[in-house]
Amino acid sequence: MKKTLYCNTAAVTFHRAQSGTSSGLSESMKKLLFICGTLFILLTAYAEELVIGSWNIRGNGHFEEQEIIQFGSYFVTNKALDILTLQEVKLELQKRQDTKRYKTLGKNNFLERFAKTLSKQTGAVWKFVSSAEYAIRENIGEYTYCNKGLDNAVLYRADKVTVQDLYSGHPFYFDDFDKSKYKMNMNNTNVLKIKSAGASSVFYLINKHMPFKSKKKGWGPWLRDVEVLYRIYKTLDTNAPIIICGDFNAKADDLAKTFSDCFVGCRKPTSVSSFNSVSRYAHEYDHFILNAAATQRVGTEPSRYTSDPDSTTGRVRYGNKSITLEYFYDHISDHVPIFMSFQ
Repeated sequence: MKKTLYCNTAAVTFHRAQSGTSSGLSESMKKLLFICGTLFILLTAYAEELVIGSWNIRGNGHFEEQEIIQFGSYFVTNKALDILTLQEVKLELQKRQDTKRYKTLGKNNFLERFAKTLSKQTGAVWKFVSSAEYAIRENIGEYTYCNKGLDNAVLYRADKVTVQDLYSGHPFYFDDFDKSKYKMNMNNTNVLKIKSAGASSVFYLINKHMPFKSKKKGWGPWLRDVEVLYRIYKTLDTNAPIIICGDFNAKADDLAKTFSDCFVGCRKPTSVSSFNSVSRYAHEYDHFILNAAATQRVGTEPSRYTSDPDSTTGRVRYGNKSITLEYFYDHISDHVPIFMSFQ
């Protein structure tokens, strides 16, 4: 188990007295120092390090599911992830009679298989939460397609963290279209309250997939939805660490305009992979956004997945597999997963 020990740099230092001389301390002072030192050791906090990943899997088709699970599982084990947020998890939907709304058909077997594979490969207990349970499936005007069949989900180590999904009731009402004041074009937002096992404090994780620009209304829907995302953030306890991740379909500078008054800024991975050489890969729009409290707990700076294509062959390696960039794009995703560590 990875742990980071936080020590007070002003802690009492004990100096050994020279042999045959008096230490100059009374017995009562020695006892006091011993008690203080013991209490310091007992009260020193151990902070659990969590590694969080985020990945847009680009609407996994049925023929691609096993490839995505294989690559995703390698990513989780290779980077020792504890939490993996996913965007564009494909759903089977059916339109409800006489409404604009849609219902989900059956369970999401893809997520079940993914969690089962992770549990087997890591020896830990993996579970998931999914917006498929409550997503508001209704067009709200701007888009004809509205990505109604795309879900956001979060896989997590249930033996390491407890996760509370805040979708129901006040203030979000994500499961009630008429009551919710947080409608977006893609009504598939995860807002999670997370606590590490044995810890007393909590942090919040928001997983979001923002819309791309509309053919008819340009960036209007995106601008509206990012304001809704901002309002969702403001409902949370901003003194607690808050991490927002996902596919934002916008560069960090665009997001910083909305979040400038309360966020330190958009954190973009520092290690840019050679996937940039393939212009159609969309990972430039995936970020972690951290508030001040979360920024103070960053362990490893956000980074791209570093199993980059070989500079000579241009092939991507994961596990025992070696594939071309084009194969990765056609069968796995047009996004490269990102990750960071958080204490």
